[in-house]
Amino acid sequence: MKVIYLNQGKFQENTYICLEDKEALIIDPGNSFLSIQANLQGYKVVGIYLTHGHSDHTVSVDDLMDAYPEVPLFMHEGDRDFIDPKLFIPYGAAIYHSFIAIQEGPLAIGHFQTEVIYTPGHSMGSTCLRIKDCLFSGDTLFKGTVGRSDLYGGDEQVLMQSLKKLKKLNLCLKVYPGHDQVTTLAYELQNNPFLR
Repeated sequence: MKVIYLNQGKFQENTYICLEDKEALIIDPGNSFLSIQANLQGYKVVGIYLTHGHSDHTVSVDDLMDAYPEVPLFMHEGDRDFIDPKLFIPYGAAIYHSFIAIQEGPLAIGHFQTEVIYTPGHSMGSTCLRIKDCLFSGDTLFKGTVGRSDLYGGDEQVLMQSLKKLKKLNLCLKVYPGHDQVTTLAYELQNNPFLR
């Protein structure tokens, strides 16, 4: 599997495009619609996955779903408030397309066999997505630190419990966070004070 990494926007959010067998899975499409689209030539888009509902991770969703109208959108129900057009939640932004509510466990997206790991704490609906030896951690886990827990739906104690869940995963996993640099779970267990 090839992973394309785009870092753009005011918050320097990371968007990931997973490519395999002529299929593309987009994870956290932030402020990078044209850049995302430029990397999809020759691939069938089979899904858009949101690790959580904050606007810096969702800005391009409607544009992508307009461009690829048959593509399903996946997100945890816990972050519905952030994308509800009737609500104005800080760090949220309206999405005018429906989404498929995900649960913890296996999830097939096209040919991608993934595992959803429910990791609330940064927000109520935060998840990580494991594909093969890759862990897309959203804003739950960063290189050397973790996501903030003081925003709407955040909870520091819940986040600490979620991190305990991540500590039990395979140390060989490569971690693709929502911001900053790619890392590994082994590195984080050795160097991240929140995982000790």
